[in-house]
Amino acid sequence: MVSSTPGAVSYLAFSAIKEGVTAVALNNVKPTDANVTTNAWPVWAYEHMYTKGSPNAATAKFIHFIQSKPVQNNLVKKMGYIPVVDMKVARTHDGTIEDK
Repeated sequence: MVSSTPGAVSYLAFSAIKEGVTAVALNNVKPTDANVTTNAWPVWAYEHMYTKGSPNAATAKFIHFIQSKPVQNNLVKKMGYIPVVDMKVARTHDGTIEDK
């Protein structure tokens, strides 16, 4: 839709930037995976998984599986997203950036 709408501006995941869509720099910083991992590109967020209360054993096992290096480094990268294991900074619940 962005590529077919003249003058359109939108926020997209990097995985959605295809031919006909131009990613723009912000304060002369290009939107790249490397710049996200260090917070040089400050427009990023974690995806979240929620449970109602404490997770049962099966749910906890699934969450740990999703967070594992093999899943992050294979499936998440293959989907065009940045694995959480590649992040060199962390964002706390209040938005504070901390070195990992």
